[in-house]
Amino acid sequence: MVKDKKRVLITGASGLLGANVALTASKKKDLEVYATYKSHPVRINKCRTFYLDITHKKEVEQSMLKINPDFVIHTAALANVDQCQQYKREAWVINVSGTENLVEAVEKINSRLVYISTDSVFDGRRGWYTEKDRPNPLNYYAKTKLAGEKIVEGRNGNHTIIRTNIYGWNITGKFSLAEWVIDGLKNRKTLTMFKDV
Repeated sequence: MVKDKKRVLITGASGLLGANVALTASKKKDLEVYATYKSHPVRINKCRTFYLDITHKKEVEQSMLKINPDFVIHTAALANVDQCQQYKREAWVINVSGTENLVEAVEKINSRLVYISTDSVFDGRRGWYTEKDRPNPLNYYAKTKLAGEKIVEGRNGNHTIIRTNIYGWNITGKFSLAEWVIDGLKNRKTLTMFKDV
């Protein structure tokens, strides 16, 4: 008896987390993997990648209806803290409105949504947080991710929210934070690091 493969769609596969999730998922024999990118085309073996701008509601809906994934892992975001602070409107449109577009489309096909948030929804003053603790985001990036959480919680009953902090190597060729620091140190550059995160 041949078992049907589950379909998974990963948004944001040109980013650090999305690329690594897509790569890991593509190694699973029981998964049919789809992944989206926006600014940087990405190719991952055994993974069907395609362009998708999550801020375009109709495109998101059409993609969901066409692929009909069993679950969606939403990693797409404007995640650069400084860019979010400087370009607040763009950050809101991508991180909040884009998430809302995705939630609405996922509801229509009755799929499970895994929303990747950030540990930065907490101010870090206490530590050892649980999902019952009250968020207190200190930067605009975290505020947009918390707003995305509220949309997911309010609209989609079939969801998981993961509040995490990501670091590591980016398989897409873009510099990750770790690679940026190492490159800067090797080349004796002055590095401006986080002060309030």
